Amino acid sequence: MPVQEVLDRYTPHLERCERTIRSSDRGAKYYAIWDAFAAAILRPFNVPPLVPRLVGADLGTGVDSFFERRVGEPRRLMEGYRLLTGAAHPAFAQQVIEGERYRGGPADFDDAVALLIGYLTSAAVEVLADRPDWMDAWSRAWALAMRTQNRQQLSHARLVGQDRPPRSAVGDSFSSAALRYIGLFYATDATSISLIGAMAFSPLIGQLPAPVLRIRRSLSRVVRATDDLRFDAPEPLNACVFGIACERGIPFSEARRQLIADPALVQECQAQMIRLTRHELHLLEETTSQLGDTVAPEIVAGLQETVSVIRRAVQHRIESTERRQET
Repeated sequence: MPVQEVLDRYTPHLERCERTIRSSDRGAKYYAIWDAFAAAILRPFNVPPLVPRLVGADLGTGVDSFFERRVGEPRRLMEGYRLLTGAAHPAFAQQVIEGERYRGGPADFDDAVALLIGYLTSAAVEVLADRPDWMDAWSRAWALAMRTQNRQQLSHARLVGQDRPPRSAVGDSFSSAALRYIGLFYATDATSISLIGAMAFSPLIGQLPAPVLRIRRSLSRVVRATDDLRFDAPEPLNACVFGIACERGIPFSEARRQLIADPALVQECQAQMIRLTRHELHLLEETTSQLGDTVAPEIVAGLQETVSVIRRAVQHRIESTERRQET
C-alpha cells in the first residue's frame, strides 16, 4: 500500500503520541538537534518528513525516559520491558492500539511511548502488506532491534538502582571499562531502531535490510561513544561514571561525586573517551567499506552518506570538547 496513504491515516494518532512525548522535560533545542540529526542520517532512505521525527527524537527520547522513570522499581521495569517489546510485534501492537481507542487517546507519557511503537508497527505492516517477504524481513529486524534496545535500557536502569558496577568489571582500567560500557549499552542511543524503523517507509526497502543490519551495531557504538564524550553531571550513570567506578571499585554515586569535584579528572576521562570514539569510528568506516562486495552501488553510496553525517557529528563533538578543555 502507498506509504503516504498509510501515513495520512495514522498521522493524527502518531502526532498525539508525539505531542505527549515532547511535552516532557526536554527543551525545544534538544528536539531541534535530534530532528536535524535524524533527518540527515535518514536522508538516503527517501522517507516522508514525518518519519525521521517519529523514529528519531520521539522514539529515542520516549523509550529512554520510559525506563528512567522506573529506576528503583524492579516490577515496573519488567512490566515496561514486556510492554514496549511486545508493541513491536504486529498482533500485540493491535491490542495496544485498541486500548487507546477505548480510552480516546494516550493516558500519559508511558502510554504514548507504547502507542507510538504500536502505531509505527501497524503502519509498517500495512505498507508492506503486498510484499510478505519484505514484511517478514523487516518485522524480524524491528522486533529484534526493539528487544535489544529495551533489554539494554532495562539493564542500565537496574545498574543505576544498584549503584555499583558489575563485579566482573571492578578493577578494569578506565578505557577498558568505558569500552565495556559501550558494548553493554550501545543500543540505548536509539540509532538502530531509527534506521530499522525508517526502512519500512522507504522505497528502497527491498534492498536495505541486509546492509543496514551489517552496520547498525558499529554505527550505534559510535553514536553511543560520542554521546558520552563529555561528562554530563546530572546523569547518574554514563561512560565516565562507569569507568571511574570500575577502575576505583566505588559506587556510581561516589564516582559521580568525584568527577563533579575534580575538573582535571573529567578532562582526563574525556581525553580517553575521544581516543575510544575515534577508534569506534574507524571500525565503522572499515565495516561500511566492505559492503561493496554484495550490495548495490546506490545503496552503498547512501549508507556511506549516512556514515559521513555521523563522522561530521563526531568530529564536531570532539572539537567542541577539546575547546572546552582548553578553556
